Amino acid sequence: MLLVCVSDDSTTLPALRRSRRFVVNFLAGDRATVARRFASDLEDKFAGLACKPTAEYDVPILIDDAVAYVECQTVEEIQAGDHVIVIGRIEDGDHMPDRSALVFRGGVYKNWHEHADTDNWHEHADTDSPASASRGL
Repeated sequence: MLLVCVSDDSTTLPALRRSRRFVVNFLAGDRATVARRFASDLEDKFAGLACKPTAEYDVPILIDDAVAYVECQTVEEIQAGDHVIVIGRIEDGDHMPDRSALVFRGGVYKNWHEHADTDNWHEHADTDSPASASRGL
């Protein structure tokens, strides 16, 4: 099982509810701009990105931007404050072992391989990060 938390006012939530299927694309370490795009309220978050549909459910895999993906079927939704927790059963997935993953910690996007061994990620802050900008880094 895998869960995702989606804001009640997200433009993504209606599509998740209609299809009852979703993919979680784990982004590559140099794809912070793609992460920001999907965190935004853009109507078509996939516009201009290279995608291919999954074999089983025809949901988009970000072929140039992901290090891995999991394809899920929604099994339950739980209302939690101003978010919906969508629980999915993993049906399929794959990974690209030659790529490093993007991680988000303490308001900072980083490449996993470059910073996995450091305890203080803020020393290496991504100055394009909204959280970094608010801290003056």
